[in-house]
Amino acid sequence: MSPSQVITLQILLYLISVHKTVQISKFSNYFPLPIRLESKGKNIQRFLTLKEFSLPLFWSPLVKKIIENLFSISSELVLINV
Repeated sequence: MSPSQVITLQILLYLISVHKTVQISKFSNYFPLPIRLESKGKNIQRFLTLKEFSLPLFWSPLVKKIIENLFSISSELVLINV
């Protein structure tokens, strides 16, 4: 990832933690870029569709690490697909 992509990811993670949402339309309102609102949404969408953020490369290891940190090895975790 480039330095600017790392900064963008940090900003998005901060916005998720503060605003408790993952809607691109909501992120656009708070994202600190000096461009039009519609352009912010497209920018975020293009960023999130980068190959580096694919499910197997980025999200699966991240979720696995989060789960490992939240639950002890002796805990039972049941995932339900709704």
